[in-house]
Amino acid sequence: MRIGWLLFGVLCACHDDEPRPTPSTSPSSTLIALGLDAAGVGELVDPPRPAGDFKADVAAFTTVEDCMRDRSKVDPVLGDALENIGYDTFVRDACRVLEASKTRDSRKCSLIDASTLKARCSAVVAIVMQKPDACPRVSAGTTRGRDPLCLAQASRSPILCASVEHHDRPTCDATLGKDEKACDSLLIDEDRVACVRDAVRWRSTLAEGAPLVVALAPVKATLEVHGAEGHPDPKQTSFDWTAELARGVVVVKETPRWRAMFGDIDELSLTPKATSPLSLAKLGFQLRFGAEATAKVDLEGASLSVPGASSMTCASSKCELVTKVRKVDATRGGAISLEIDGTFGGGAQAFKVHADVTTFVRDVMDTAAPD
Repeated sequence: MRIGWLLFGVLCACHDDEPRPTPSTSPSSTLIALGLDAAGVGELVDPPRPAGDFKADVAAFTTVEDCMRDRSKVDPVLGDALENIGYDTFVRDACRVLEASKTRDSRKCSLIDASTLKARCSAVVAIVMQKPDACPRVSAGTTRGRDPLCLAQASRSPILCASVEHHDRPTCDATLGKDEKACDSLLIDEDRVACVRDAVRWRSTLAEGAPLVVALAPVKATLEVHGAEGHPDPKQTSFDWTAELARGVVVVKETPRWRAMFGDIDELSLTPKATSPLSLAKLGFQLRFGAEATAKVDLEGASLSVPGASSMTCASSKCELVTKVRKVDATRGGAISLEIDGTFGGGAQAFKVHADVTTFVRDVMDTAAPD
C-alpha cells in the first residue's frame, strides 16, 4: 500500500518545485543513537517527494485525460518498475483520485484498478467532503468501525487522534495540529519523511471546516482480580486498565439493540494460553445493550488474562458475569460508563473480577443506514 501511494505522490507533485521539508535527524544518526551500524543507510532511503498542495492539485484538475498528459513524464527506471509490477494504469488511477475529489463523488474510485489506492481514494473523498461516515471500514465487518485516521481528518478534530493506532498517531497530530514536529517521534526515517510530507500536502485542505467533534469523554478503567471459591489471590490484584480502552470503542447500532466490544476478546479460542507473570491482567468483553442505561444488558462473550495463570474465555471456562451500564451516549466522543462483576473459571483456577469502565465512542456503525 505504501509503495503505490508514495509513487502516486511522485506523479501528482512532479510538476511542483516546492522544496521538501526534511526531518530534524537523518536515518544514520537515528541508528547511531540506537547503537547500530549506520554505514550505507543513506543510499537505502528513497529521495524526497515534493509535497505540493493537495487542495491546489484538486482545484487545477480538469479531466482525467489532461491530468494524464500533465503527468505523463515518468523516469525510465520508474517506468520499468511500474511495468514489472504490471501497473499499466498507474497514472490514470492517480488522476482518478483527483477526479473523485474534484467531483466529490466516491463512485469514481471504483474505476481504480489497485485495491489499496481504491480504498485510499474513498478515504480522500471523505476527508475532502468532511464526511466521516464515508470513511472506509477497517475490515469487512462492523465491529472495528471505520479507519480512525480518516475519521479524525474528515471530522477536522485533533482530539480524535486519541483513537488512532499508535503508528499513525504522529501523522494525525501533524496533519490536524498543523505542526510537523509531531513527526519527530517516528524513529524510522522513511516514516518520518512521509509524515512531514502529509502535514505539508494536506495543510490547506484540513484547514477548511470547523471540528465536528470538540470533546471526548475521559477514559478511566480499573480492574480488580481476586481468587474465587477458595483459590488464592494473584500476586497483584488491582490493575489500571485505562490503556486498553484509550482508543475508545465502536458502537454498532442494530435492531432492536446495540453492541460494543471493550478490549480484546477471542471467543473462538478454546485452548487456554499461559499468561506471562510480567504482564498485566486484561479483560475483554462484548455487550449487547439498549439506548437507555436502564435497558437490559447481555454479555455476548468475555476473556480474562491474569499474570501467571492460563487465559480464559466464556467459551472455554465457566463464567458468571453481571454488567451494569451507567451511561450510554452513542455519538462520536460520547461516554459509555459501566461496571462488570462476576467470576471466571472453576476447579484448578477461578477468579472473581470487578471492572469499572468509562471510555468514549470513537465510531458509530448503523446497520440500518446505507453504506
